[in-house]
Amino acid sequence: MKPDSLMVLKTIEHVKEQIPTTDCLPATFFVGNETDLNIVVAAFDDDADKEKSAAVVKDLALKMKAEFILFVSEAYMLKGDEATKDYLANRHKYQNLSDHPGAAEMVLFQIETATSVRVGTALIQEGRTLGPVEWSPATDFKGRFSSLLGPKPTLQ
Repeated sequence: MKPDSLMVLKTIEHVKEQIPTTDCLPATFFVGNETDLNIVVAAFDDDADKEKSAAVVKDLALKMKAEFILFVSEAYMLKGDEATKDYLANRHKYQNLSDHPGAAEMVLFQIETATSVRVGTALIQEGRTLGPVEWSPATDFKGRFSSLLGPKPTLQ
C-alpha cells in the first residue's frame, strides 16, 4: 500500500473535508485493505489512553487482516531552521511547541504496511484548508504507534 493508492487517497480527501469543519482534528486511525476500511477515533488524555488505543488498533488490524494503518493527527511543526534553533535554545520559555511564534498547524499522516512506514505532513492554511501532503520514508520508526502490523524488515 503506497500513499498514492486509491484507499489512501480517498482517506486523505476525507481528512481534507474535515479540517475546515473542526477546531482540532481528532487523532484517527484508518485500518484497512483495498476492500475494507475501519475508522478508530482516539482521545488521548494520558499515556494509558495511548496504550489502549494502540492495543485496540493492533487487534482490529489482526482480525481484519489489514494491509495498512493510516494514522492521522493534527499537530504543530516549526517552520524553518531559525525557528527550530530558537525553540531549542529557549525551550524554558515555551510550555508547548504551539506556543512558539514560528509554529505552524499541520496534519501528520503516518502510513504503515507490513514492510514499510511512510510519513506525510501537510500544513493547515488560511481558512483551515489543507495544503499538499509531502511524503517521505520513515527511517527511524519508534513509539507506541509503531509496528502495529509487525516489525518492519527495512527498519530493523
